[in-house]
Amino acid sequence: MKGRFYVVFLGFSILVYACKVVNIPPPQKNNKPSTYPTPPISYVSIPLHFNLSQYLKMVDHEIPLVYEGSKEQCEGLSVSYGFNRSPLRFKALSNGLNCSVEGGLWLKANYCPKCHDLFDKEGTCVVPRVHVSCGLKEPLRRFSLDYTSRIHLGSAYNVVSKTQVGNFTLKDPCNISFIGYDITKTVEQEVRKELIKLEEVIDENIQKISLKPYVTDAWREMQKPIPLEGLGFLYLKPTNLSIHSLEFLENSIKGVTTIALRPSVRSEKIVESLQPLPPLGDFKSPENFNLEVPVTISYDTLTALFNPFVKGLELSLKKKKITFESVSVYGTQNEKLIIQLVFKGFRRGTIYLLGKPSIHAEKKEVRLEAVDFELKTKGVLLNMARWIFDARITQAIQDKTYFSYDGLMQQAVKEIERGMNTSLSETITLQGKVIDASIKSLHLNDSFLTLYFALEGNLKLNIK
Repeated sequence: MKGRFYVVFLGFSILVYACKVVNIPPPQKNNKPSTYPTPPISYVSIPLHFNLSQYLKMVDHEIPLVYEGSKEQCEGLSVSYGFNRSPLRFKALSNGLNCSVEGGLWLKANYCPKCHDLFDKEGTCVVPRVHVSCGLKEPLRRFSLDYTSRIHLGSAYNVVSKTQVGNFTLKDPCNISFIGYDITKTVEQEVRKELIKLEEVIDENIQKISLKPYVTDAWREMQKPIPLEGLGFLYLKPTNLSIHSLEFLENSIKGVTTIALRPSVRSEKIVESLQPLPPLGDFKSPENFNLEVPVTISYDTLTALFNPFVKGLELSLKKKKITFESVSVYGTQNEKLIIQLVFKGFRRGTIYLLGKPSIHAEKKEVRLEAVDFELKTKGVLLNMARWIFDARITQAIQDKTYFSYDGLMQQAVKEIERGMNTSLSETITLQGKVIDASIKSLHLNDSFLTLYFALEGNLKLNIK
């Protein structure tokens, strides 16, 4: 009899206990892989200053200081000449270089009115030749000439040059004529032919100039990750490069190198092979630096942020009091957070709610919106505890589950600016500043929430 009473009492106790406990099975999570938005295109500018002195010296060295030429023929006017020159002088043009030179000229001429080849197959003058000279055994006759080299950059970062003879002037012309025939123009034409041959020599040496080594180091260094404390690594990701706004100043080229970037911040270090320098692009863009910085917040951290606002909150539901003991982020389901709510009081137990995190930019906060009971939870409660379906529960969770992201954004800006002002190598440094910061988007994962901060600023690259 006594044993039977114990069994009945135990069964009754279990029944009462079960009625006082709301047992809800955990809902199904939707696990999603991490996604990263496509980084926006940014542009960084490098002041370009390239000294041409050594290449211009090579041009001067390759052109002879003394030159001789001739036009010999039996009948008519034959001339031979020679000249020496002073060092080449280069002057910058808007799109190239001007090369001017001065020197002294001598010439010899002879004239035969008529030849026959009776006794000599090369011909013999029928009368004695008349010989004259100019600049021999007397001061050389002065002359001046100039070349113009039009210059642009090729896709392989090489200098492409097209040189042409400009003015050739005999300052002290030889006033010699045979039977009214002025030889000055003949001499000038013959000398000009030889000067045209030197155009290729000038181009060949100017085209030894290559800007590729100048930008290769920068391109390589910009592909390396920049460590950011607490955020991960900044990847500049250069994609294209152009050189524009070229100016020729004295013995140098000035211009702007613009590099297109797709910068991003990743929490992990990525091992990637360095990409070679691409062909020179043809674009010009104002300086701007746009960066989307992902800041991840684990669900454990979110739980720690939410709990102080929720724990201890007491509600009276149809004269039945319950107290919230804890709230935690259980996972995700259909782009919403699963909120696990533990309560005690008239009843005790665990229920699950769904809430969509939303950005409130004006307050710099992330808040849960559209909070409602999770579908499986609803099904169980319909049969177990309809009384708990009260809008005050969902409203309380919606009001209390929020956090400010202002401090995170300030920390991100501070760390990004530190990364933007660093040395990539002994000769290459970054210099930049964040001008504006805002929040762009929010993404959920199976174990963390990611905020993407949009930073705008400027970034420069300096090469010593």
